[in-house]
Amino acid sequence: MVKNIEVDVKFTPNVSVILPTYNRASLLPKSIESVLTQSYLNLELIIVDDGSTDCTADLVNKINDSRISYIRHNQNLGAAAARNTGIKNARGDYLAFQDSDDEWLPDKLEKQIGVISKENYEVGVVYCDMLRIDDSGYIWRWQSPDVTNGNLINENNLNYQVANLSIVTMLIRKECFEKVGLFDERFPRFIDMELCIRLSKQYKFTHIKEALVKYHKTVGISSDPARAIIAEKLLLAKYSEELRNNNSFLASRYRNIARLSRTAGQFSESSRFLMRATAIDPLNIENVILLLSFTGRGLINKFKALFKTRRINK
Repeated sequence: MVKNIEVDVKFTPNVSVILPTYNRASLLPKSIESVLTQSYLNLELIIVDDGSTDCTADLVNKINDSRISYIRHNQNLGAAAARNTGIKNARGDYLAFQDSDDEWLPDKLEKQIGVISKENYEVGVVYCDMLRIDDSGYIWRWQSPDVTNGNLINENNLNYQVANLSIVTMLIRKECFEKVGLFDERFPRFIDMELCIRLSKQYKFTHIKEALVKYHKTVGISSDPARAIIAEKLLLAKYSEELRNNNSFLASRYRNIARLSRTAGQFSESSRFLMRATAIDPLNIENVILLLSFTGRGLINKFKALFKTRRINK
């Protein structure tokens, strides 16, 4: 790794913003600008280039701001590893995470610092809501989930309670990572969620119910079902002891793996996980609905063929 921009060592930031990027030079300027134009000024921005082959390095080197440091991986190691590199080099008491295709509203950090600085140390995380923006430019408000310290599962929707809580909405005390560890680099997806599971076991979360982040829906690892399958299985293995007696939850996750496997073209795996869901939660109508969604078209085609054959025989 090579640092190409020198940072004033006399400057001690209160917040370290970590921005991993990989071949996103065309999207990066807006993301960087939204950090550097924050109303809260006492920050450093650590850009971790995860082995980009585009013009990312040139783009960053042209920005004249002493609060920026640039770290480059010699090869692509993944988002978790890139964020961990940023954490290891962070000097602030608080850590925030930006993505290369998202934007912060100007007062995001100021509002989050204002909240967390008044909380006791039981509160390790302050987070907010988002404005989600799709490819057509349509914008809608995304409310982040409420998080209860110590809960793993949301029994209302049979998902992890921290599911859909994005790391870009969060401000985290740096000391939290000393207690719960860094991002788990085995995970190709759901790295935010898995970290939040560990954080929620040890710390309280405070929710600012205001959209302070613009989240742009772009093509990336989040659209890859094969990566999601691996991550789902890793989560079930990592938290198996806590989950093993909750058949409804396990069946829900098995059905999700079945759906993802179908999308990825892994049909035998899809059938296997649907059978596992049915075995531990046999009376759940969702098993039948999912089975029909998988086989319905085939059954319809068979009936059409049979009907056509009978008409010919007549």
